[in-house]
Amino acid sequence: MKHRLPYIALALCVAEVLLVLVVWMLTAIEPHLPLRSPLSPEGIRWLFGRYTHSLATPLLAWLVLCVMAYGTLTDSGLWWVWHRGRRRRGVRERFAWHIVVAEAALVVVIMLLLTAMPQAILLCVTGGLWPSSFSYSLVPVVCFSLMVMGVTYGLVSDKYRSLADVFAGVCSGFSASGSLFVLLVLASVLWHTLQFILSAY
Repeated sequence: MKHRLPYIALALCVAEVLLVLVVWMLTAIEPHLPLRSPLSPEGIRWLFGRYTHSLATPLLAWLVLCVMAYGTLTDSGLWWVWHRGRRRRGVRERFAWHIVVAEAALVVVIMLLLTAMPQAILLCVTGGLWPSSFSYSLVPVVCFSLMVMGVTYGLVSDKYRSLADVFAGVCSGFSASGSLFVLLVLASVLWHTLQFILSAY
């Protein structure tokens, strides 16, 4: 999959260029088509003025949090604990694992108290889960919880011995998953360009 990412990025770039050129030619041949050309004065103003706004979506924030959680889990060793037998774990690792399980249970209990109790504060006005503060915060809560568990496991198991180790662990996911941000930027540009073109309907 890693070797296919450059080709996916190239395909997104080619699709963006073809989309812009095809729409530009169609609108030049038939100005009455219900399409807006990205190469028109309006389209150029939209591209320069709304580019950053188009990228600033919850998906980008979720990707950042997921990469941080993934980096913490893998660097601390918690990610691989499922693949190791109990006999191969040391005393510190077993103790760290028990603490992580307790933290996970605590998170579940807190979320149940905030959503399952009568008049729970994370529910919407009608008392549902979707959409609500719970649904909007689900990805951040899961990611932050996993980061805390990974840091806890790393500290207790002696994988992390300083604040610098913890910080490096949280940041480690970006070096391994940086290509996802490139794909997100390219896909976002293509998607919002298509939305702009069809917004004349």
